[in-house]
Amino acid sequence: MLADPAPLRPALVPLAIGGDRLELVAVDATTPVLVVGPPSSGRTNALRFVARWARGQGRQILGFTPTANALSDDLGDDALVGVDHAQEAVVERLRALQNGSLVLIDDGERLKEGPLAPVMGALVRQARDRGFNVVLGGGVSELSAGFSGWVVEARAGRKGLLLSPQEPLQGDVFGGRVSRTSLVARVQPGRGVVFPGNGEQVGVQVPLVD
Repeated sequence: MLADPAPLRPALVPLAIGGDRLELVAVDATTPVLVVGPPSSGRTNALRFVARWARGQGRQILGFTPTANALSDDLGDDALVGVDHAQEAVVERLRALQNGSLVLIDDGERLKEGPLAPVMGALVRQARDRGFNVVLGGGVSELSAGFSGWVVEARAGRKGLLLSPQEPLQGDVFGGRVSRTSLVARVQPGRGVVFPGNGEQVGVQVPLVD
């Protein structure tokens, strides 16, 4: 991780390091941000990177992990592990968050349906008004599919991080095509492209969080 990163505007959330000067590459997270990629591409590590940064800023965090993993270990009591939590209990946890809090969702495809889906939908729709930043991680194919539901609403901002892109069309989830210079022949954990939501794309590397 960078030893002395430049301060970021409150709405920005860093996803990786890249660009010509190897600086933090951040996106405007006033609308949900995606972190997508194939298996073993480093999605959970990318969310851990965001969480580490947010804690360094003194921000509240709430994480959703369908199964226990390194992210839930990092977050401890600030993580809700599993897919069958009572809706009322989750809503209370969300209501307790302050303006400017960060909500991380790992393996989001496992929450597309089921008891937490309505809560996820309300979270996505109300995040801007509540001042929350939402970062949704999951499989690139799974989160790109579908025409309705809360995941569709979450990807409407067309911004985020695509890890280990292997074909240009994988950028469709962000409304673009991946530059051929950014494609990889095989999965390379942490290597990816950030789409800031303005039509541009930046090649990046997510540092390994230990």
